[in-house]
Amino acid sequence: MIDTIKPLRFKILFFASWFPNRTSKVLGIFVKRKALAVSAKCNVAVLYVTADASMKDKKFEVDYRNEDGLLITRVYFKYIGSGIIKKIFYNFSFIIAHYLGWKKIKQVWGKPDLIHVNVIDRSGYIALLFKYFKKIRYVITEHSTPDINYLRGITNKTKIPLRFLKSLVIKNSEFMNVDSFTSLEYYKKVGFKGKFGVIKNVVEIKPEFLVKKDRIKKDNIKRAVHISILNERKNVTDIIRAFDNICNKLSRKNVEFHLIGEGEQKAQLESLAGEFGLLNKNIFFHGFVDEKQKLEILTNSDFHILNSDEEGFSVVTAESILYGIPVIATKCGGPEDFVPKEVGILIERRNLQQLIDAILYMMDNSQNYDPAVLQEYGKKNFSPEVICQDTYKVYKNALRI
Repeated sequence: MIDTIKPLRFKILFFASWFPNRTSKVLGIFVKRKALAVSAKCNVAVLYVTADASMKDKKFEVDYRNEDGLLITRVYFKYIGSGIIKKIFYNFSFIIAHYLGWKKIKQVWGKPDLIHVNVIDRSGYIALLFKYFKKIRYVITEHSTPDINYLRGITNKTKIPLRFLKSLVIKNSEFMNVDSFTSLEYYKKVGFKGKFGVIKNVVEIKPEFLVKKDRIKKDNIKRAVHISILNERKNVTDIIRAFDNICNKLSRKNVEFHLIGEGEQKAQLESLAGEFGLLNKNIFFHGFVDEKQKLEILTNSDFHILNSDEEGFSVVTAESILYGIPVIATKCGGPEDFVPKEVGILIERRNLQQLIDAILYMMDNSQNYDPAVLQEYGKKNFSPEVICQDTYKVYKNALRI
């Protein structure tokens, strides 16, 4: 009888630049999903540090807890001063807060085998210090959005804050993965040196929400959905203009557009929909909703629209595919990697006519996309099991095992 050797359960400490916390419950939710996915094969702890404007008396507060099977340490610190003084104290407090969090983790959990940095800005600089002074290696997952205009030669320069320091972090890492080949191409064009690769983001699966091919519609209304932070980069303005063209100029009234999310442009977008006479008739703003309500709206829709100028990946587009909803997405970076014709339509950025044509096509043909095909495609590309396996290989290589 041949003995089977169980894979090693490495101790992995996530340094998270973004993570859900008491000041923002949705910030970096995809980082938590990755930590949860990795925990299937590794012991995972998370350290997240952030300022909290509501703190009055304490300068630091360490919140250590077991959450969904993860050991999570969140350290909050108080804002001090204003102007340049505030900036100096912020950076100083940021470092001290990491020390306090590390002290707690080491006391109750011990020393990790490896640090996993999630987003270089902020936590990557701390990981560099840990490598120098604690002799702990680190790998990186970078989620920042690539500069598509620079990558495609539309502009000749790209802005990278703290470029020299960032290059040191990348060079000293054992590996850096990004979430799309577009992001990979961008980092190479910029000139950063290191070991690079692509691992997509995790999309959480809730089987009870999976769309079935034989689902029964109660009416003949086609429903589109968009989920995002409503800002200029998402270009929701053109989506509303497209629906003005479709509903008012073409008199196609059997369609609804549902927007989920908050953002700096929300009031402006509501006003524009009102000017077109579509607000609360064909266009509906839901604001921030909880996860259950979000999935209910998403999976009761016929197609999803992403009209961004730039995206490193686009979790909501991948999520739509996984649940069986076809998508319209711009060629804005990430979607080119995972939106073949079997799951949706790719269009050019800032091209209103292509957007209109794509919406009209989905209004007439979304029912012809087989949800089972989309779901199987999504599982092969974004499931926690796939991402865990790919990430575990990175850990083994980083630890020379």
